[in-house]
Amino acid sequence: MALNYDFDIHSILPDEVRRNSPKGFAMARDLGVTGRSIANKQPLFRDPKTVEALSEAPLVVQSLVGEMGFGPGTMESGAPSGTYPICDHEARLHFVGKLMESPYLEPAMQFTTPFNVKEFVEAAKSAYPVHARSSRNGKKLNWEKSRTLKSVAEMSGEVVEERQGMSIFVLFGLALSVVTYNMAPMFGL
Repeated sequence: MALNYDFDIHSILPDEVRRNSPKGFAMARDLGVTGRSIANKQPLFRDPKTVEALSEAPLVVQSLVGEMGFGPGTMESGAPSGTYPICDHEARLHFVGKLMESPYLEPAMQFTTPFNVKEFVEAAKSAYPVHARSSRNGKKLNWEKSRTLKSVAEMSGEVVEERQGMSIFVLFGLALSVVTYNMAPMFGL
């Protein structure tokens, strides 16, 4: 049975509570939570069957997903399968980054359970952002792929190249510093 690994980003403390309630505003301030801060975001799977399969998975798999910050509930944004609302892009990059850097990832991939970690990783990386557009009668949302933002999988090649370029720049700067430091006594510095 293939599970649906789509997830959406939930605001833990809704904007309405922070804006319209003095207690809500004070609580948000004390917790350091703003509407767009990552501390106020939590990924939730869309499908209750996925949450159920995760609850029956080995502890290492549950730890992997828990470390990402997933909540126990579900949320349905309405975005088509394999996509997510564009407003979730920044938070989603954060949570998928946590997944890829988790020490639980490799051990969790060794298990074959209904909650398949390899499929989850692939779904998380390949999902792409979409815009919601109202139809002419305003009763239906049409989802259109973003022309500017890419999926994590599409971005991964660019990120690697950027990091390699950055490391070359850092190495050049370090080499220049060493040369300057070693030559300074020759000039009386």
